[in-house]
Amino acid sequence: MAILEWKNVVLGEMQALNQNETWAVEDLLRGKRSMGCRWVFTIKYKFDGSIDRYKACLMAKGFTQTYGIDYLETFAPVSRKKCIWIYLRASKETNQVCRLKKSQLDQTMFYKHSKDEKVTILIVYVDDMILTGDNVAEMEALKKIIAK
Repeated sequence: MAILEWKNVVLGEMQALNQNETWAVEDLLRGKRSMGCRWVFTIKYKFDGSIDRYKACLMAKGFTQTYGIDYLETFAPVSRKKCIWIYLRASKETNQVCRLKKSQLDQTMFYKHSKDEKVTILIVYVDDMILTGDNVAEMEALKKIIAK
């Protein structure tokens, strides 16, 4: 049962990466090496100890890079494709790599999506904040946390 759950979670995560256009397949530059990746699996539990959900996250192996050789700028190697193994297999055969796209989101905006598809957004600018969204309960909880 758990193996099927993990498979569905991985497929869902790959679909989300594809829909968000997380990367584009490009030719590997001469003298450069590609960075690997691996899956990190987590089980989220409810307050009573029962399983809430399975979570999978594809992580870049950024620790294998050398500054000035493999990269000149830094980024957070996370993440947040249709079938990633197809891209990885094709990239080995055609000497191509998956190049991550830089996020277009504002770095001062934080958002949270709930399971019922409601959203809470917090925007921070110097000493001002804007809190908005359609999840009133989540906004109230966030206000209490900020007030501490």
